[in-house]
Amino acid sequence: MKEDERTRGDGVHESQERVKSEVRDDLIRNSQPILSNKSQMLGMPQFGLRDNLIKCELLKNEDAYTYIKNYSFFLGTYNVNGKNPKESLSPWLASTTTPPDFYLVAFQELDLSKEAFLFNDTPKEPEWMLAVYKGLHPDAKYAFVKLVRLVGIMLLFYVKAEHAAHISEVEVESVGTGVMGRMGNKGAVAIRFQFHNSDICVVNSHLAAHTEEFERRNQDFKDICRRMQFSPDDLTLPPLTIMKHNVVLWLGDLNYRISDLEVDHVKDLIAKKDFESLYNHDQLKRQMDEEVVFVGFTEGEIDFQPTYKYDTGSDQWDTSEKCRVPAWCDRILWRGKNIKQLHYQSHMTLKTSDHKPVSSLLEIGIKVVNEESYKRTFEEIVRHIDRLENDCIPSVSLSQREVTRPAAQ
Repeated sequence: MKEDERTRGDGVHESQERVKSEVRDDLIRNSQPILSNKSQMLGMPQFGLRDNLIKCELLKNEDAYTYIKNYSFFLGTYNVNGKNPKESLSPWLASTTTPPDFYLVAFQELDLSKEAFLFNDTPKEPEWMLAVYKGLHPDAKYAFVKLVRLVGIMLLFYVKAEHAAHISEVEVESVGTGVMGRMGNKGAVAIRFQFHNSDICVVNSHLAAHTEEFERRNQDFKDICRRMQFSPDDLTLPPLTIMKHNVVLWLGDLNYRISDLEVDHVKDLIAKKDFESLYNHDQLKRQMDEEVVFVGFTEGEIDFQPTYKYDTGSDQWDTSEKCRVPAWCDRILWRGKNIKQLHYQSHMTLKTSDHKPVSSLLEIGIKVVNEESYKRTFEEIVRHIDRLENDCIPSVSLSQREVTRPAAQ
């Protein structure tokens, strides 16, 4: 019997690895080569010793050779409560009328087992990855770019295949803020990348739980911002932090709750769809108003009912002994210029978890290089540096005078 159990276990493991491999291979085949070198993307020649000076001048004159072009970003977050994917994710991921250019899909509590916590390995990663891939908008071809996971916190990045060649400098990092302030049961994962000429950082976080722990959530946010650092290719440059990017997209189970209201009063306001009154008691709103956390971030208007907590498999509020107060735990925020939110909504038809998934569709203005303007700007910078170098070349002139030394007596 023990031998049979081992055989079945090996078979399950092989099956999981095969699914994981098939999904990754299929997505990679659909993608174009992704440039990792910004100089290739911009068509920069090799500058030699003047490299840093010319790059600095190009950065200062960026507005002269770039223009803003809008792209659609679908952001989705879902706390799956350790469950396996039991239903199609299309009502959530394919809810837009037209296919988005980008997908950033975030999960929390992907696996609640001790093995996932101790070894940071879970068979549920390929299962949810396959479910996401099947749920993407059917009217476009998507390429898989990157996956990052810390225990149960996972972030997936897909892009329309035609945009893949303009993505570069893709990096991932993670920060644990759970047990002892370091373990991965709580914390964040992040993906940063360059698209055309804009730097973008996407953060998926799962902050501290329980209504009274809002200050701990505030500290989790600050710790993530302080400790999340990306190492640049150029080792002479300092690490990149989250806030150093042109665009920051932050989503996840932030766990901020509704305070100072009894559960029956909260449910009564929800039944009346009086979300404005309810939102005034939202902890995240209060902390942002006091500029304690998420300073400089924006969140769209919430006109959907709280996404936590439901009885699993239903739309019924928590009927357990704890009878938790409904709350908007699952949130999506952004920071940066030229960003417009097109929708912000929950998806009530999905019933796998005690949370409901949330999505936001953002239209983001990306800095795109005009090649002719770039070439002209580059040539002007080079000519200017040549003139400076010529002016600094030392010159020598000979005097016409003759000095005759007197003959020795």
